[in-house]
This record gives sequence, C-alpha cells and structure tokens, in this order.
Amino acid sequence: MPGRTQRRRGSPPTWPFRVRTLQRWRQWWVDLFPLTPLWQAHCARFMPPVDSDLFPAGLLERFVGEAAEQLMRLLVFLSPISVTAISLSEGR
Repeated sequence: MPGRTQRRRGSPPTWPFRVRTLQRWRQWWVDLFPLTPLWQAHCARFMPPVDSDLFPAGLLERFVGEAAEQLMRLLVFLSPISVTAISLSEGR
C-alpha cells in the first residue's frame, strides 16, 4: 500500500509520521478544536452531542456515507478553519 512502510506479518503497523506528531494532533482535537469559533457555532447541530474526548472519530462518524464520503464531508466541514479569508481591494 503506498505511503505505508513494509512490515512483517503480526507486527504493529508503522506510520509515516512520529508519535509526537500524533500526540500534537490529538491535543489539537481534544483541547483546541472544541474552542474554535467553528465548533462553537455548529456543535449544537449534532444530536446527541459529540463527546470531545472522542474527537476526531466521534465527529467523523456523524457524517453519512462510506468512509471516504464521511472523510470528505468532515474535511468540507473543517474547511473554514483551514483557509484564510481574503479581501479584494476595489478596482483590482
């Protein structure tokens, strides 16, 4: 499978990123994402409420479809916090 390191049968998977990176991602999801304006504005739309201790999987499972569709919908949902709004000057 592309992007994954070869492994022996029965050994745990190896990922192309460090444990420290996973810990940083986890901290962002559990500690920082719930505080974002995006989540504050939209969390009430998820019923029953999504347990922030289960982020990101708990949020991902709320989107309908096969796994790839769920991921795409989650990425679209998150897009407002991953892009910067720009203002175009008049006449340009």
